[in-house]
Amino acid sequence: MKITSIFCLIMFFTVALASAQPGAERALKKLFVEQRIALVIGNSAYQYTSKLKNPVNDAEDMAASLKKKGFQVILLKDASFKAMKKSITNFGRQLQQISGIEEKGGIGLFFYAGHGIQYNGVNYLIPVDAEVNEGDELEFNSVNANMVLSKMQNANNELNIVILDACRNNPFLGWSRSVSNGLAEMKSPRGSFVAFATSPGEVASDGIGRNGVFTKHFLKQMEVPGLEIAQMFKKVIRGVRIDTNSKQAPWQNSSMEGNFYFTPLLSNEKPITTLHKPTATVERIQKPNVEQEMWDLVKDSTEKKDIEDFLQAFPDGQFAIVARLKLKQITRAEHQEDQSSPTPQDNPAKPQETSPPTSTAPPPPSFVRMPTGVFQMGSNHGENDEKPIHLVNISQSFYISDHEVTVGEFRQFVKATVYQTQAELGGGCYYWNGNEWTKDRDKNWRDPGFTQDDSYPVACVSWNDAQSYIDWKNRNRRDGKYRLCREAEWEYAARGGTTSKWHCGNDESCLEDHAWLKSNSCKGFLCDWESSVIKTKKPNSWKIYDMHGNVWEWVQDAYGDYQVGSSRRSNADSRRVIRGGSWFNPSSDLRSANRGSGNPDAGINMLGFRLCFSY
Repeated sequence: MKITSIFCLIMFFTVALASAQPGAERALKKLFVEQRIALVIGNSAYQYTSKLKNPVNDAEDMAASLKKKGFQVILLKDASFKAMKKSITNFGRQLQQISGIEEKGGIGLFFYAGHGIQYNGVNYLIPVDAEVNEGDELEFNSVNANMVLSKMQNANNELNIVILDACRNNPFLGWSRSVSNGLAEMKSPRGSFVAFATSPGEVASDGIGRNGVFTKHFLKQMEVPGLEIAQMFKKVIRGVRIDTNSKQAPWQNSSMEGNFYFTPLLSNEKPITTLHKPTATVERIQKPNVEQEMWDLVKDSTEKKDIEDFLQAFPDGQFAIVARLKLKQITRAEHQEDQSSPTPQDNPAKPQETSPPTSTAPPPPSFVRMPTGVFQMGSNHGENDEKPIHLVNISQSFYISDHEVTVGEFRQFVKATVYQTQAELGGGCYYWNGNEWTKDRDKNWRDPGFTQDDSYPVACVSWNDAQSYIDWKNRNRRDGKYRLCREAEWEYAARGGTTSKWHCGNDESCLEDHAWLKSNSCKGFLCDWESSVIKTKKPNSWKIYDMHGNVWEWVQDAYGDYQVGSSRRSNADSRRVIRGGSWFNPSSDLRSANRGSGNPDAGINMLGFRLCFSY
């Protein structure tokens, strides 16, 4: 057995929400003030390995801040193995007590700063008196990080927060031959917010001041009034990236089912948690007035097609009469401008689907034509960056490839241009080595870490590589252009006319026939997760394959919050959106509304791309 990784993503942050209590009154939005308990541990003065500068400072400052936020705080500094185990056990009992008092209410928070290490896929928090000579000794004198999550989950209280600021450097240099960077996956309870303070396999900065870089920004943003925790974390990410010149790039995933504020908007209020428990009643309240939103989009348009689309969607709606009058006005104006046109008719022809403008060329092989239409984009019950549900009008038809770009297709490009990907030029590619995600400079689209042939989706290609491939595809074209899909186009095509979680329905069991994901991509005797040949699962209703799973797909858009009513993103940064989930992801990451992001020069062996085409 060997140490597989130093647990060096500086922070793993989880908010876990317990399952909803029955009863209509518990299902609707509830605003209340809870008891709050926090256990804060900072370990700096290690006896048998390298000492750390900031963890005790981080713990002291975090404890002081949490006390101001209404938490009852237990603070341990330079804690021994015995003290850590005992305090975590007592912490779990206290959570159970407040959960019983408040009918599954109350908030628990655990903060740890110090050394952490991964061994055989398990993350351990290192006490200051831990003397570890071999990896198999960790379980006897270090604290399994899952112990904290287990205590919180068993308490069954409303909300739990875990912050592990746990990798400043390699604490056991003598093991360097068997140590690699990366954080093992930790299964947090349902309804969680998970954030990583740096990319997998990278070392985060300890900081040059009193606090570590991440903790410094976390403490700062905790004090901002009215900042919900998801928005707060985005500001933390931005601060960390600026301080480290983008060398430290935090990651995050979220399935949190409510809103949490460390500091409420009004200074005279106590801290509150706002929980949203989705029910049919809440859905009716939150459902947008689709016809009104659509009419607001088209009412000032001078294009016949916009009004025709509206009438096609709402032939008997409240604005139908007005829309028909506007359509007549536009038609008359067009005929008056065209001297050769016949007299305008009072009953214009029924709307027809738009043909590609000024081109009679056939669509590219294996591309599916997407009709114009209106759909609801996003989800009010998924990740925070999926909100809110908003109406999107696809006013121009386009084509989308029925499959992800393959290794064989990419090989043709490389052969014709002698192109080298960013991974090949020294950037390397992240791959799953059986225990962890690690960056390897020898991994690229030719060898992504598993056996493949030309019928597999190409991976280990960056967004920039995809753009170079597209430029090559377009260099001799005169009647249309290949491109990456826009994010709205991608979700429109993925849904295939549905509003369910996945295009095959709301029951995740349907993915077995329609997607390659973590539950069915384990291959070989040793269970190696890897991608699969394209178009071997069932397509969606529009005959498009692998929109769920196999590999994540780059899209054109910069990543940011939805800005309803505009194609732009608010708070957009240099990252690009990725969609669809992959062979390594659980079903929740494959939902049609789910969003991810990556730096445009990044390569990972579960990320590829798909082409769109328009005239």
